[in-house]
Amino acid sequence: MATSGSNWTPFAIRSAVTGETHPCQIDVPMLILHGDDDQIVPFADAAVLSAKLVKKSTLKIYPGLPHGMCTTNPEQINADLFAFCKTAANAKAA
Repeated sequence: MATSGSNWTPFAIRSAVTGETHPCQIDVPMLILHGDDDQIVPFADAAVLSAKLVKKSTLKIYPGLPHGMCTTNPEQINADLFAFCKTAANAKAA
């Protein structure tokens, strides 16, 4: 597919069809969780870039945790999700 020199063109076409929002356009708090021992999606390739793309993101890195960390460590992940939601709700109410 030819583009105008921007990586937005293919996304713009896909967005028109699917209704997706580009990560740069997300304007709500977002928690990005990533284990630094993820063998499926390398931490350096995904987590840091995602956090840079999303304006109001919080990146939480889990040392030694794998790709399936939500399954292998649900108590830790759920506690962090709850804390993030509570913080975001309190910030919105203020």
